[in-house]
Amino acid sequence: MDKSDRAAGAILVVGLAGFAAAAWSASAQATVMAVVAVWMFLALLWDPYVLDPVTQRGIPIAVSMIAVVFAWRLLGDEERNVTLARRSI
Repeated sequence: MDKSDRAAGAILVVGLAGFAAAAWSASAQATVMAVVAVWMFLALLWDPYVLDPVTQRGIPIAVSMIAVVFAWRLLGDEERNVTLARRSI
């Protein structure tokens, strides 16, 4: 696994975290903070200390995919979405 494969995995994890944060918070500021937090976690704590390439990207991708499943279900909740839309008007 070369560096470009690991970079693609990191981009996928950060993108999935952004999608999940946007679905949960419905706030641009909270989404940006979540994306930055995930990015900093991967860059400063996860990547330097987890050296196995499969574990290095497998665990974060699995966790972010689980979060996306829950976010997708939140986006399907019409009552919640209508309530959030009415609050923003």
